[in-house]
Amino acid sequence: MINHLSYSQLNQFAKCQKAYEFRYLDKIPAPVKGEVLRGDAYHKALAYAYSSMVIYKEAPSIDEVLGVYSDNWDKRLRDKIIIDEGEEIYLPAVDFKDKDPGKLKDEGIELLKIYYHTTLPAVIPREVEVKKTTTFEGIPLVSYIDLVTQDGTICEHKVSARNFSNTELQKDLQSLFYGLVLGGNEIDFHIHQALALKKPEIKVISIKRSKADIDWIGRMVMAVWKQIELGVFSPSPAGYWCSPDFCPYWGHCRMPEGF
Repeated sequence: MINHLSYSQLNQFAKCQKAYEFRYLDKIPAPVKGEVLRGDAYHKALAYAYSSMVIYKEAPSIDEVLGVYSDNWDKRLRDKIIIDEGEEIYLPAVDFKDKDPGKLKDEGIELLKIYYHTTLPAVIPREVEVKKTTTFEGIPLVSYIDLVTQDGTICEHKVSARNFSNTELQKDLQSLFYGLVLGGNEIDFHIHQALALKKPEIKVISIKRSKADIDWIGRMVMAVWKQIELGVFSPSPAGYWCSPDFCPYWGHCRMPEGF
């Protein structure tokens, strides 16, 4: 049984309850995509940069930031671990599929260079990689926030190979969940999106959530928590993610005793 609910858990539950059970309750180790490895290294490099700005009031050199990225990339491959919600999780493998690992790593380096010279100088950080907790209707909630600026804006770093659609942004659960954890009134939430495209770029996307929005996620959290307590988890075969290419738990789910 879990002892708290996080955004990652909520998002996984909303996508597929059975995958949630395999990951968070059964704790079955699963391979991750190379893109996840790149995103983890990218996050660590920016966390180092912003933490240095909080402590020393100035940014480290770009070479230091890129060094943290490369060291983190190498460590994850060597030790087969990744950070998930503040904990080191063992990885049985990193699945690069048809991607070249060296090229994937270099794409992250290029994105960091762009971010360092364009977006980072405009941000005044207050807190970096901070854990926030609260209790909502008796449910322990935990969030791990990438960055809080001096004016209180919540910022999350994301690396992707495509732009988010307006529909995806409207349905974003992370901004809602963080709003609930941070007080339940309203929230200014920024996504610092690193786009690994033919022409790489950084986009800052602003999402504003009202009290009504956050009240809605509160009702969802209560419903999800109640279902987790009941211990009944069904698969979600209608989504694209329900396939051997996208779900690391495909084999577990499709076995005769899968559910």
